[in-house]
This record gives sequence, structure tokens and C-alpha cells, in this order.
Amino acid sequence: MRVGLHPDPADLLAEDRRVSAAEQALAYAETDGWPVFPGRPDNPACANPKCHECKAPLTPHGFEDATTDPGQIRAWWQHWPRANVLIATGAPGPDVLDVDRKPDGDGFAALNRLKRKGMLTGAAMLVRTRSGGLHVYFAGTGQRSGSLPRHHLDFRACGGYVVAPPSSVHGRPYEVIDRRPATAAFDWAATKQVLDPPPKRQPARPRTWSGGELPAAVQRALAADATDRSLALFRLIGACVHAGLDKGTIHQLAASYQPALEKYGDRLAAEVDRCLRKIGVTG
Repeated sequence: MRVGLHPDPADLLAEDRRVSAAEQALAYAETDGWPVFPGRPDNPACANPKCHECKAPLTPHGFEDATTDPGQIRAWWQHWPRANVLIATGAPGPDVLDVDRKPDGDGFAALNRLKRKGMLTGAAMLVRTRSGGLHVYFAGTGQRSGSLPRHHLDFRACGGYVVAPPSSVHGRPYEVIDRRPATAAFDWAATKQVLDPPPKRQPARPRTWSGGELPAAVQRALAADATDRSLALFRLIGACVHAGLDKGTIHQLAASYQPALEKYGDRLAAEVDRCLRKIGVTG
């Protein structure tokens, strides 16, 4: 099949497993508009499953050298005819959800959670990786790459790249499972919220001062300069609130705070309530 016919990448792979990496690289670039660049040729003799060099670019600047220019792509593969095909991720390239499969676990449980949430609809391509994991291709965006190691998921977007079919690493191929015309994007921020939501902050439990040792922050507020007595009272109340003291304890302390007594006298309790409202304490 001649490259000039702009074949669909899935058709190329289905029609002939012997399709050259050069033809496939051109198909990605010309049909999909995905920037490509050459990676190191497969080395089946490498015995290190974690070897990053086997997936490394051949160009000096990696994904920054990626292009859709047919002339440059042909020149690369004429120079390195056995090079793997690497795709720069993030628009104009695809965003890719990388589902890892390793001896200590895999990302398929997390993937199924996302599927049940309806977050995987509209994927453009599914690729079985050389480890038996999965690459799920989506429309490229401006999102940054990320990782959820506990869930064995990586997100390849701006600033990243993926090894693409028909490449092989350690003698194991990357293979297209499914391909369809889809333009849906993948929301990585929403994924993190679903799989790793931030812990809910527990409100500090109010303390009741029994006349013993006060929290250090409150002690510092009591000892601080009180030239501006209004500001000194406000700082004291703020320190009490942040230390978790209850309103009754705060009023008790303020009633014995001499600079505030001298300024407010009988109006001190009302001034304390005003300060509490200003800080955001009600009820």
C-alpha cells in the first residue's frame, strides 16, 4: 500500500502485520495529525523489564522534535529503518491514559471504576501494550501529564509521549485492539477526584480552658505588644479560634485581658462577639 493514499492506521495494522514503522509513522502524521518521532529499535535481548533506554527517543530533543512533516519522517526512518514509532502526546497529538500491568498489580480495577462513571466514552483507539496493559487514546488537550501510582495509571498529555503500534519493546509488540472515529477528551483532574479524592479536613474540636496552660499561640498573643488595643484584642481572639478554644473560653480570657478591659470596659463582651463574627465564628 502506498503511503500517498493516507491509509487509516487501524487498516494498516489489520491488513498486514509487516507494515513498516515508516509507513505507520506517516499514517499517524498525515491521517491523524499526530506529531511523531523515532524511538530506539527493539532489543529483544534486553533482560531488564524496567529499562527506560529501550523506549528512549533517537532524536536529540525527544518529543520536542516530533513533527507531522512527511519529508522529515521519511528521512528519519531512512536513517533508522528499525526505529520504533513514538507519538508526542497533548494537542495536536492525542492524550493517552496508560493502564499499567506489573508484577505488583495493574490498573484495570481503576479503569473499571472510571468506566462505570462514564469517563471513558469516546476513546479513539485502544492499544494493548507490550506488558499486557492498555493505552486508551483520546483527543489531545492542553492538560499536563500526571500519574496515580497507587492505581497503576499514568496520563500522557502535554510534555509526554507514548510508544505506538507497530513498535515492539523487549520483543513484545504494541497492538491496536480497537479504532474508531472519536473526538472525546479525557478529564484527568476529574479522574484524580474519583480515584484519589483529597481527605476531608476534620474541624478542630473546641477545647475548654480550665485555667491550666494555654496553647502557645494564645500565650504569644497575650504577651504581644498592645499599643493598639483593638488590634491586640482581635489578634488574641484569632489565636484562640485557631487553637480551637470554645466561645465561652474566649470570653473568659478576654474578660481578664487588661488592655481590652481598659479600652472597652462594659462593652468588652459585645466587642468580643463582633470580633468573632468578623473571623467567621457564629452561633
